[in-house]
Amino acid sequence: MACHHEEISLETVVPISYDVTVDVRCLEKNNSQEEGLIGSVIYTFEAKQQIKFVQLNAKEITFGKLRLLDSERKEVLKEGTNQIVISFNIDQSVETFQFDTEILPGIYSLEIEYSGKFRDDLMGCYGCNYKKANGDIGRMCVTQFEAVWARTAFPCVDQPNAKAVFTVHIIHPPSLTAISNMPVSSVDTDYGEEHKWTKTNFNQSPIMSSYLVAWVVGQFEHIEGYCYDGKLPVRVYTLPGQVGQANFALETAVRAIEYLSEFTQVPIPLPKMDLVTIPDFQSGAMENWGLIILLFIFFFLFIFN
Repeated sequence: MACHHEEISLETVVPISYDVTVDVRCLEKNNSQEEGLIGSVIYTFEAKQQIKFVQLNAKEITFGKLRLLDSERKEVLKEGTNQIVISFNIDQSVETFQFDTEILPGIYSLEIEYSGKFRDDLMGCYGCNYKKANGDIGRMCVTQFEAVWARTAFPCVDQPNAKAVFTVHIIHPPSLTAISNMPVSSVDTDYGEEHKWTKTNFNQSPIMSSYLVAWVVGQFEHIEGYCYDGKLPVRVYTLPGQVGQANFALETAVRAIEYLSEFTQVPIPLPKMDLVTIPDFQSGAMENWGLIILLFIFFFLFIFN
């Protein structure tokens, strides 16, 4: 599962934010052979000096339309007219967006449409089976981006020192729940040309590394508690039919957060904390900010013992 990479320089181009939209309506088909990502990202960055190219990490991603906008949202350059030419270093998973002219120092946004696939090695964004509330087998999607697998789900500067803020939007079947690092800001129902999908929009994250971005889309039940005198909601999400066994995990999470915050005098700098149990995961758990993902078998063995 090695993913070779080179360091993208942050001296001349500094990441500011990513606005990521991922479309996982394919989960409705309930067929792993037809699963894939359709996405778009708005990568906002600061050019510290005149530059003629921008680099992002990407792996197993196909690019569609792209254009470069200035800080006033005016189009500066666009692909298709040879104003932006893409070259790819496959060994290093680095895409270079070469401009036909130098751009001045300032704030810019690179808008990118792309497509990708669900991986089959429990890394990046991948699909897995789960048992629905009615007993049927359904499909869900999960992410595992540590250490350098965010690049397989959306183009980004995928290295820990390239911190930025992230805003995530997920288009999905209405029967499923989408969860990400941050609280839901709004939900668009009857979305799309067919007016049959749901788009869940999340608040912007604090500044963080790309490997901590996460989302899960599936059918869940949950219970909820609070820390900090009701200021921090803590939820435990389980697969259907398992939420009755989640009380101990919720109580332990709340007590641990309260104790460690008092001990360190450092409260969690997030507006919520979710713990989600899933059936297939590469490790026991992953400490994504605001969305801790756990392999359910370890979660329930811990409860039973």
